[in-house]
Amino acid sequence: MTQVINEFNDKSIPLIIGCIIGMILGVPIFLIYGTPAFVIPLSEALNAGRGEVSGAINLGILGNLIAAPLIGKLSDKYGSRKMILLGVVFLSITLASYSLAQNTFHLIIISLTMVFFAAGTGPMTYSKIISAWFNRKRGFALGLTLAGMGIGAMIIPILNQFLIDNYGWRVAYQYLGLIVFIISFPPLFFTLKDKPPVEDGLPNQEENSAEFREGVSVKEALSSGTFWIIAIGFLFVAIGNSGLLGHLQPILIDSGLTTERAAFYAGAMGFGLIIGRAVAGYLLDIYHAPYVAIAFLAGPFLAYIFFLSGISTEYAIIPIILFGIGMGAEFDVTPYLLSRYFGLKNFSVLFGFQIVTFSLGTGFGPTIMGFGYDIYGSYNYTMISAMVSLAIGCILVSRLGEYKFKVEHAH
Repeated sequence: MTQVINEFNDKSIPLIIGCIIGMILGVPIFLIYGTPAFVIPLSEALNAGRGEVSGAINLGILGNLIAAPLIGKLSDKYGSRKMILLGVVFLSITLASYSLAQNTFHLIIISLTMVFFAAGTGPMTYSKIISAWFNRKRGFALGLTLAGMGIGAMIIPILNQFLIDNYGWRVAYQYLGLIVFIISFPPLFFTLKDKPPVEDGLPNQEENSAEFREGVSVKEALSSGTFWIIAIGFLFVAIGNSGLLGHLQPILIDSGLTTERAAFYAGAMGFGLIIGRAVAGYLLDIYHAPYVAIAFLAGPFLAYIFFLSGISTEYAIIPIILFGIGMGAEFDVTPYLLSRYFGLKNFSVLFGFQIVTFSLGTGFGPTIMGFGYDIYGSYNYTMISAMVSLAIGCILVSRLGEYKFKVEHAH
């Protein structure tokens, strides 16, 4: 582990801690991992089907179609720190605004507003900062940072269920908005820096600074087959993964588990995410990234097989953890691939375009799963289609070739 730690010191460690806190309470956590606890109470309160509720909330993800490239461009021009801090403020306000919803149309408007204005709290901005600070151990640093999403995925379902059970879903959303601002804004304000200062003398900062200016143009990247293999490959991966993710708690509750136990099991997936992101990040610095991604996606396959097998969900915690481990490689791999194939010069805007396709998949997956339940009274058919989607994604990712931008190895 000594080769890993030699790029971490008293200047970079607070930065990583701040990024981890930001990822714990970023917009993907509440839109993706925090939504399942609200599906049933929202469905009952708004007199709507589960597919309608899931579709209304996840339609907000489509806000990334405009927001992600825009925030990416602004991050490259003005810095990611500003986009993150503004995003935290808007995330706090829009989360609390869910408490005002009276129908599914309100859910759509609030979700679209939240994603558009709080997009800066997603992985794109944090990945740009981490990529600027680290080179040789970039994969491990990204893994640690994005493991914050795993911590969030472990905590937020349990917190949401606790707040809903004790205060109702409207007050729960108000508390969540307050929690986001109080816990995340101060540490982010004091720890985030877009680049390592020259006077700090961090290892590799000269080569990192040079690499920060290297990279292909946006036009060249968008005309590259490699870019679209990554985009379309992870679109299918997102569809496959997000379906189960968006309905995990309803699936467990339908099978007879209490709401508290279902929330605990859903939180266990976050534990898997932490393991997956840390380990995948470490492996990215050693092995070819597409192979790492494909190996980890075995976890979601096993989880779907378990739920289709008819085995009691009392034993579901292990496949749920495996599902989390497999999902852990998603967001580690995408920014890493972009930095290695296209450089860092236009990293954020390119990542923004990738998030557009990924968001389409993340939005469609739970919606398809929800409408499948409403039509057939079961999730089985859509689980099978999700497995097919994962297989297509793996095949596409396996087609990626050698990196264009070098990896410096420590000796």
